[in-house]
Amino acid sequence: MKSYIAELIGTCLFALVLILAAGSGAWVVTIFAVFTLSMLAYVIGHISGAHVNPAITMGAIMTARISPMRGLYYIIAQLAGAALAILFSKWIGLGITATSHAAMDWRLFSAELVGTLIFGFGVASVMFKRTESGPAGFIVGLSLFVGIIVSSLMLGGEAAQGAVLNPAIAFGLNLITIEALIAPLIGSIVGMWLFVMISEDARSIWKKVASSFRTKPSEETSSPAEAPSLASDSH
Repeated sequence: MKSYIAELIGTCLFALVLILAAGSGAWVVTIFAVFTLSMLAYVIGHISGAHVNPAITMGAIMTARISPMRGLYYIIAQLAGAALAILFSKWIGLGITATSHAAMDWRLFSAELVGTLIFGFGVASVMFKRTESGPAGFIVGLSLFVGIIVSSLMLGGEAAQGAVLNPAIAFGLNLITIEALIAPLIGSIVGMWLFVMISEDARSIWKKVASSFRTKPSEETSSPAEAPSLASDSH
């Protein structure tokens, strides 16, 4: 239960920071996002893994770092945290108006996918404990930074909205689009599997993933050791 509460609180804080920073300029928002995520990785990483992002949780599920049922609870907690951030922002009189677009923007979809692919690739190195515990939060923040930069370069400043790389944050910013909600899920899974293929026993990981979807919920363990931490000394 503590891990779900940590994800709720962490995502709420993350979304609130970015809601408050919205309109401050792309670079300001990027810096706030990177530092906030790095802080959360160190503060709640030992509790839940500090995913605070449904895309990262989905990547963790598909690389056997977390069970599907536990991952589903994580995602619910993350969306609930974003909803709380929305409610608080409205309570203080701050409204969020998203730029809408009628047609599917494939350029934005690609930017979200590639940016989250890079982000997930970096996060995977921490989840699989291939980095030292000390700089884990820095690596997570740096991975997000590079992902945002690449996605911004792909968009070239011409898109109606920038890439978010986090469906929960997109929800908090009222960006309910296929590009913001679906592309990051795909990108994270691909990015983490790229890391698995070059660093881990991919066949073994795939067998664990397949087995996790065949396991009944009552047979799943919910011990803290199951949480795929972004601070690798928390296992």
